[in-house]
Amino acid sequence: MISNRLKISKRMDLFISLALPGMPFWDICCDHGHAGIGAAKSGLFTEIHLVDQLPHVMRNLEEQVYKLSPEYRMVPYFFYATAGQNINREVSGTCLIAGVGGFTMKLILKGLLEEGNLKAKRLILCPHTDEVELVSFLETPGMIQEYELAERRMIAVGKKMKPLFILNSKV
Repeated sequence: MISNRLKISKRMDLFISLALPGMPFWDICCDHGHAGIGAAKSGLFTEIHLVDQLPHVMRNLEEQVYKLSPEYRMVPYFFYATAGQNINREVSGTCLIAGVGGFTMKLILKGLLEEGNLKAKRLILCPHTDEVELVSFLETPGMIQEYELAERRMIAVGKKMKPLFILNSKV
């Protein structure tokens, strides 16, 4: 549950700090929505898009967001109860995908690319598993044509270290 005193974790703060200001912020596989809400609270982004494939998760999150104090609702929120690869509008600005495996990230990115909807200027990817699968996909011609790896680092997620990939659009 989200409270008006939402404390954003260091990991979520890192994701927000890596995002491009003055543009939309997409939190795909958002689950609890903390990154998106933290992005809204920062006042740095024009729109907040929250995506999770579970309708009940999105309904709960939408209800909780509208109960928040105005400081957390400085910009418009958009809610999508769909799998990330099925988003049927342009994903622009910064696109964060975290908390899922590299295989799922590959499916999402591949689906968005194939439909021509992946127009994000920056991708922030933090897979929990299947790093090799994600890296392999990032090296495919479609991804190489559109994005370049700006940075790769390891970050702490609980007691484990997880990879973080930052890719910038070539367009």
